[in-house]
Amino acid sequence: MKITFKDHTLDVELWRKGLTGLVDRITRNLNEICYHRDFGSKVPERVPDDWSNTDRSYGWTENAEFVPDKLGLLQHMLKDEELQLAKVDREGKLELKSAAMWKFLDRSATINRDLAALCFFVNGQNTRISEFVEHKIRNSIRPRTCFYDDHTQCIWLVTRRLKTKQETFVPLKCPPVVTELMRKYLTIVRPVEEHLAFHVRGTEARSLYQEFLFVQNCALMQKQTMYNLIPDFLESSIQERIGIHDYRQITVEMRRCFLGSEYEMEREELDTLAAQGGHSEITAQTRYASEVGHLPGLPSELLLRFGRSSEGWWHLAGLKRDSPPLLPLRTRQEQRNVSKQPSETTGSKVGEQASIKSQDLVAIMQNMFLTMETSLLGKMKEMLSKSLPDPARLESKIKEMVTTAIDEFRHQKDITHPFGTTPPFSASEPSSVAGNETFDQIEELDPYEEDIYEDRPITAEMIPPPLVTIETQAAIAEYHPTTETKDYLHHLLRRHFPGKADVTFKSSMQMQAVDLALSREENFVLVMPTGSGKSLVFTLPPFNEESFRTYVVTPNKALLNDHIERCRKIGLDIFHWTAKDKGVPEETQIVFMALESATSQTFRE
Repeated sequence: MKITFKDHTLDVELWRKGLTGLVDRITRNLNEICYHRDFGSKVPERVPDDWSNTDRSYGWTENAEFVPDKLGLLQHMLKDEELQLAKVDREGKLELKSAAMWKFLDRSATINRDLAALCFFVNGQNTRISEFVEHKIRNSIRPRTCFYDDHTQCIWLVTRRLKTKQETFVPLKCPPVVTELMRKYLTIVRPVEEHLAFHVRGTEARSLYQEFLFVQNCALMQKQTMYNLIPDFLESSIQERIGIHDYRQITVEMRRCFLGSEYEMEREELDTLAAQGGHSEITAQTRYASEVGHLPGLPSELLLRFGRSSEGWWHLAGLKRDSPPLLPLRTRQEQRNVSKQPSETTGSKVGEQASIKSQDLVAIMQNMFLTMETSLLGKMKEMLSKSLPDPARLESKIKEMVTTAIDEFRHQKDITHPFGTTPPFSASEPSSVAGNETFDQIEELDPYEEDIYEDRPITAEMIPPPLVTIETQAAIAEYHPTTETKDYLHHLLRRHFPGKADVTFKSSMQMQAVDLALSREENFVLVMPTGSGKSLVFTLPPFNEESFRTYVVTPNKALLNDHIERCRKIGLDIFHWTAKDKGVPEETQIVFMALESATSQTFRE
């Protein structure tokens, strides 16, 4: 089914596949960042949460023991030789390394962004972006908006609004799959984020992680990030870039087409009951019989209604547990009507009835395949969990087996349509869109790159004049380093590439450039082709120069990100400076910045 608004069309089936792929991506990234361990994580039998409690720092994550050791992941990270999170300083004290901490915070920020997108798309018809990005897990000056329902073991996200003197609430219930991902993230990963944020940015950054749900790289998620994230996801999943306002129009029509009145309670009946007490149902909800542990004006019966609405949206999105995606309301109604019609028909209505039945049959067959897939996934996970203990291998094997089984079933023979018409899908042409691949194409947003997106051209006046001597080709040809120099340069090269015993320089030009950089005696310009190893000029010297700091200015965003990632992988302490930063950490070896940052007034000052 496709829904069109203005020039944009949303394919519901591709949208569902994109959401399934997003769930797979978050699950995979969570498993990887947690080293495929659960650290004794469990869902307690009792997780008390007083929704009406406004005490500062109160939140449901602190009301039960989800893991035996909140910093169990951090303890495992300290033992990770590849990560090299800590080092022993000159006084014999353990010191956390800035580069390793930022590497972890970058990875956890990706998970947090994906969770934000998932919550936005699957919990229901979300409210304003400005309200969504400020969801809170603990009380502070303002009360929290993230709650836990101990009865259903689901997380709720509640939008709070103050109209006149009465506060109103719009609650959205997270499906079990989203609740499980958020619970793992908040109880295993978030405590480590809080700890590392304090070390890299101080008390204020730690407070953000303690209070707010959507925090990335020590900064509160910005509205613009969500405004970009939504069309990026839709473009990658349905091949259609749709903005938030047009998407909201489409979701209203989706609710009409798929949910209608089947997920709504009859307000007339409730008003009749309330009228017997001399007031309206709304008055009864907001002013009478406030329930203990509930938000004022949000009693249990109203919460159940909001829950049913959210559950209907899960079903529509294809994320309701053990259930195939919801068929359109019209198809479900026609399916029931067909079963009540007489078996014989005459006249011109035969073709019309056949057409209706044909559409029903196509939808029913599609749902049948999805039902089979859901059932197979559950059974295979149970059968293979013992033989494949590694979660990554288990997930991959299950997807491979289910895909193969469904494809074989679809292609085992030609299907003759009972009414002589061709259904609007071809059994011989499997979809080219894989649900677990769509979201991977989204480019990650880095909140520390504001300078790169400034809409101003780079002029010659912005670039300071170089005071350099040009090394000519003849000078390079005359370069003959001593044996001692060669040995020392290769010694540094082996430290740079510890896993390669026979590592060597790509060319004499590269070796001379590194030698000049180490000598710090001359300024020079180095022009070499792509892939010839120019970056070694600034990544190799830090292994020898403990008291010096290198500044690298990069005019290209992709290249800047690549340099940062490479330096972090080899264990260098790096810092990405932008015009909003006031200083550089003392232990930093390399400072990266965009050209716009290097030419800003802040950098000159």
